[in-house]
Amino acid sequence: MWKTAIAVPVSRVPIPSGSRATSGFAQTLSTIRRATGPFSRELKAISPVSAYTRSHGNAPVDGHVKVFMIGICMPAKISAHVQQRFREAMEQGTAIPEPEWQHLMEHVGVTILPCGSMLFREGDVVRRLYFIARGLLRLFWTNSNGREINSGFDYEDRFMTDVASFFTGVPARFAIQALEDCELLYLDHATYEHLLTRHVCWERLWRRQLETQFVRKVDKECRIRTLTAQQRYRLLVNQASPLLERVPQYHLASYLGIAPETLSRIRARNW
Repeated sequence: MWKTAIAVPVSRVPIPSGSRATSGFAQTLSTIRRATGPFSRELKAISPVSAYTRSHGNAPVDGHVKVFMIGICMPAKISAHVQQRFREAMEQGTAIPEPEWQHLMEHVGVTILPCGSMLFREGDVVRRLYFIARGLLRLFWTNSNGREINSGFDYEDRFMTDVASFFTGVPARFAIQALEDCELLYLDHATYEHLLTRHVCWERLWRRQLETQFVRKVDKECRIRTLTAQQRYRLLVNQASPLLERVPQYHLASYLGIAPETLSRIRARNW
């Protein structure tokens, strides 16, 4: 059965009597509804089957515990339109037989990630491959001075994960945060391995996906090494990149490797 997980950033959640925030579900659900904004209507309409909280490891203070994520599992709903886009992105020139596609969809999950939420952090083990059905994500790492450096952005109809972590189980080298409310489809690593044993189409498909990711990575590194920040910004303009309208200027400046003030001067001088 498909499952949906809703990840919500919450700073302090009351601990129900006699537990450590793993029971007293009605109270926790009320907190989630307040935090989810546009997803609150969906939450009222479903009957969650489980809930969990992950704390920073701090002891409870004044009857509360710090929480950075709350997840809720429920039956997933994937629209026909999203399924079609997902299939087009998956196939990439390699047709998937209908029985194989139906089998795949039985193993697809959905994650709803509100704006500002973390999908994963540096050091996490990432064993899911994500498809962005809706929304915008930023990829970043933290330098030795504690400064966040944006390394990229991904949006609709793209796949994303930490490739090394997904395939080998090593800790993630970067973090991913939602810059908009996001809906993500995902496959876990066990499903990936399972599909490889079923039909030759999956081996061809994964190879093509890896080739596409590799080409994107090389192209990106080439631009970073050979183009100035102004040239990279002009390239975004010439390509009518959606990042120009959707990414806050300070995040875009970090991605280009310059200060926000410098980006403002580049924009004012050329456009």
